[in-house]
Parts: sequence; C-alpha cells; structure tokens
Amino acid sequence: MKTFNKFLFVIAFFIISYTTNGQITVDDLIQPITTQLTQSDISEINNANIIFEEANKMMDELKEEEARLDKVLKKGGRKAEKKSVYAKMYWVDATKRYKEGFSIIQQTLINRLNASPIDYPDDKSTIQSLIDKSKQQFDNATTNLANYDNVSKKKYKKEIKYYDLTSEMQSINQTFIDGITNLIDAFGVLAAQEIKKQKALNDEKAWAAALNINTIQAYNDYINNNPDGKYINDAKIKIAELEEKAKLEEERKRKEEEERLARERQMQEEMMKQQQQQKTKEVKKPSVEGLVYKVQIMATYYQASPEQIKKLYDGPYEVVELFEDEYYKYVIGEFTSFSEACAYQKSLPIKSFVVSYLDGKRISNREAKKIEKNNR
Repeated sequence: MKTFNKFLFVIAFFIISYTTNGQITVDDLIQPITTQLTQSDISEINNANIIFEEANKMMDELKEEEARLDKVLKKGGRKAEKKSVYAKMYWVDATKRYKEGFSIIQQTLINRLNASPIDYPDDKSTIQSLIDKSKQQFDNATTNLANYDNVSKKKYKKEIKYYDLTSEMQSINQTFIDGITNLIDAFGVLAAQEIKKQKALNDEKAWAAALNINTIQAYNDYINNNPDGKYINDAKIKIAELEEKAKLEEERKRKEEEERLARERQMQEEMMKQQQQQKTKEVKKPSVEGLVYKVQIMATYYQASPEQIKKLYDGPYEVVELFEDEYYKYVIGEFTSFSEACAYQKSLPIKSFVVSYLDGKRISNREAKKIEKNNR
C-alpha cells in the first residue's frame, strides 16, 4: 500500500516510533523526557499507546483493503471511488482514533509542563509559546478532521476522491505529531534550566574570583572565559577604573620623581654654593715678588676637573687655579714682561689672554705696562 507506507515514513521522520510492521507507538517518543514525567504521566501515555494499537490494527486492515483495491485504484475513475468508499470512511475513523491518543499525550505533557517550576522568565515565555503553538496545531488538525463528521456515504462515493482524502488524513496526523514535537521541545527547554543554573553558579564563582584578585588581567580573564557572563559590563567598568587608577598612580610617581630630582639638584647647588663661599678667595702668590704676567686660559662658574684642564692645555707650564670674583680662573706661566707673556699667549691654539698681578694682586694690563716701563 504505497500511500500508507508514505504516511508511515513521514511520521517516522518526526520521531514517532514504529514497530517493524509500521505501527505507531509512543515508547521512543517519551524516552528523552521520561525522567521529567511522573508515574501517573507515564500511565496516561500508556493509555494513549493502547489507543494507537487499536488504530494500528485499523491501518493493517486498510493495508489489506488497499491491496485488494490496488488495480482499481490505479485505474482511477468513478468505479475506483465507488469501490473505495468503506476504505475512505475507515481512514477517517483510524485518524480519529489516532487523534484521541495524541490528545491524551498532549494534555498529559501540558499538565506536567504547567506544574513544573520554571526559574527563568525567558524560559517560561519560550515554554508557554511552544504550548500555545501545540494547542493551535491541535485545534487546526481537529477542525480539519471535523469536516468529515456526518459525511454521507453518497458524498464519499461521488465527491471525495480517495487519494485526496488519504493525503489530508496524513496531513492531519502530521499536524498532531508536530504539536507533540513542540511539547517535547518545551521539555528540552525545561531540562536546560539545570545547565543554566550550573552555568550561572560557575559565572558567580568566576566573578567572585575576579573581584578577589581585582586586577586588569583577572577581569580580562573573566570576560574571555565567560563571553555570556552576567558581569561582562561590570568587568569592563572595573578594567576602566583600574586603568585610570594606574594612570593616576603613574602620574603621581612621575611627579614624585621630578620633585625628588629637583630637590637633589637644589641640594647639590646649595652644597656647591657653600663650597664656593667657603673656598679661599686668596689668589696664589706668584713665585716672583713684584710684577708678574700670566696667561688666563679658562674661567668657569664651577670648578673644572683635571681631565677638562688637561684637554684644554697640556703644555710645559703648571695650570694654576684661582678663585676671583665668584669664578674659578685658570692661568699658566709667570712672565716678567708683557711682551714675553703676549708672545706665549699668541702661540697657544686656544682662546686666551694676558693678565697682570702685582705682589699677588690682580691689576689691569695698562697699569702693569706703566709699572714695567718705570722699573727699567
């Protein structure tokens, strides 16, 4: 019976289980949700299975009848429709029996869903939507099946074609199956609550750990490990706060370091100033009494190092350091005549000039030259 076998294939696709003879049962249908049902629920579903068994017997009889009518049905025409009247009526009666079984299953599953605690509002909304969809599907199938109530034998013979009727009965049964499938999906949503609870618990633990560590890395780890976490936005806020805090801390340390370096520079300057104030202001006495000429090669506010002096002058004369007028002055040679001092000064490759001393006291070159002239 080709039409009947096609009907069985469609139902099998939608999870309803069959025996090897193509009969409808509900054992496999409720297997995924058995742990969510009570013994009373299972008892009600077993009652539905009894009704399915009765409907299956009717379908077996229809299978035999279709085999007998096979040649006539293949030819089609008025004779085929007349000969198949009782098969048409039996199809409707069998579908009504299936409807009774499906209705028991539907009501049992809806009652259990309504009695089950639902912790999440979105899950409650989804489950209710699936229940409403199942009810609508059952209403549609029931309305279509009711169109065959009180249909006369004459109408079956003249107006209702066999294959049109069998196709519609298949569609009605499929709609009932779809309605049950939606309720099975609703139980899946209900079962997923435990997974959600565990996920929420793990999320709380992960967030508590991040708060305890309270570092940018800890909050980034929380975000990466819990992309759907409840505290994603809080973690981002915490990261922003810590980054701002780190920025302020870095700025504070930078300012402290600048202030420390400024204090050190100030202390160093004060120490040098004190050293300069304590430095003897006496000019070293020339080795020759009277009028002496020297060549000054450098004058600085700070005392020059031996390396600096040697880099500037490495000649035969000793470089003498003098402290005059708040400056360190460096001179070389002791010449008795201005011309001799000038001659040596001009021989130097560095910027320099002649200075004059009388008995260790600095005097102007003009005055020195006058004294030198008078002494001749």
